[in-house]
Amino acid sequence: MSESNELMNVVTVGGNSVSAFLSWRLQATNACDVTLVWKTGYEHVAQYGISFKSPVFGNERFKPRHVVRAPEEAATRREGGAFDYVILCIKALPDVYDLASVIDSVVTPQHTCILVNTTHSLGLESAIEERFPTNVVLSLVCGAELTQLGGSEFEHKGSTEVWVGAANKNSNIPTSIQEDMAQALAMTLSTGQVDCKVSSNIRQQQFERVIGPIAFHPLTVLFETPNYGQLLDKVGVAKLISDVVDELLAVADAQGCKFPPDFKKTPLMNLRGQQRRI
Repeated sequence: MSESNELMNVVTVGGNSVSAFLSWRLQATNACDVTLVWKTGYEHVAQYGISFKSPVFGNERFKPRHVVRAPEEAATRREGGAFDYVILCIKALPDVYDLASVIDSVVTPQHTCILVNTTHSLGLESAIEERFPTNVVLSLVCGAELTQLGGSEFEHKGSTEVWVGAANKNSNIPTSIQEDMAQALAMTLSTGQVDCKVSSNIRQQQFERVIGPIAFHPLTVLFETPNYGQLLDKVGVAKLISDVVDELLAVADAQGCKFPPDFKKTPLMNLRGQQRRI
């Protein structure tokens, strides 16, 4: 952590519900110097901050210490030295941009821990690890129900559960260092009343989150039926989804993930009656 500043120096990159939520709760600890990179609607967020409605935390408008348009701007404005954590919460669009290059300016080799939001993704870590071989790379899976109500207005419901952990072992970095960085972040988020847990196999939480959406979402588009229950009533769809889930469970099992015998029913039961948000 920065010698010249006892606060944890954190930069959150991304203008969405997860980046807003994590920035909010880290700021609430009073132990973090939070810089938020927010591109779309920057002027409003920089001036007025971000508002949250939450049955757990109450209704609040908060403003990070720094709000900037781009990581490069965050790099030039940092006052406490190198960033201790970079939280990357932007979509992976490899045909549009290189995810790792986005945070080049805010990562200090052998110091900065990179936390990648993988709540709705699989396999993002490798590209980051290749670009930054001397940095700890952790994955995050957010279990909180977050909804964006407006450009800078959000709602939180239900759980505050967040999982963090290393998806891959890095031969350049001792496992104990990876674990220490994960534990330090989990403890900090816990003081912000977030139920943050360190996972020994973050792939488990990743697959638990994405199996249902991967099985259902492409078919809602193909059949032009956003309601999951109506989708399942179509001829042959239930069998198709069942086969996709079987394949996903096989892939997950090959990566050391374990599921109870009745898990196959879980994504189907959780999604039935719901409608995909477009």
